[in-house]
Amino acid sequence: MHLAPGTRLGAYEVFSILGARSMREVCRARDAKLKREVAIKVLPDAFLHDPERLARFQREAELLATLNHPNIAAVYGFEETPGGSAIVLELVQWWRRLALTINACFCVRVSCFNTYSRARAFPTERNAS
Repeated sequence: MHLAPGTRLGAYEVFSILGARSMREVCRARDAKLKREVAIKVLPDAFLHDPERLARFQREAELLATLNHPNIAAVYGFEETPGGSAIVLELVQWWRRLALTINACFCVRVSCFNTYSRARAFPTERNAS
């Protein structure tokens, strides 16, 4: 299913295409009911009549809906229309993902520094000076 800007899918109005690959297309949309921006993931037209791909897409939505992690977008819903199915996801802005990455790197660096400091504070026979 191809969603062009201006297309409505249930309560969602598509604004732009965020990315398209051979397996999926992701669009930026606005939820008219809750007044928030979301991401909508759909299968390309080539897979709309493939029962295996549709079942896998449904399982992906179900699995993602069970997860709760800062690096995984939350699932807000699953829309089914005559034109195909869509997973409605949390729209994760690039700066939020960058902040999470920087925070993770900082935590690893602090952890390494603390380990190094403790090792230096308690010299053993091998590294005693």
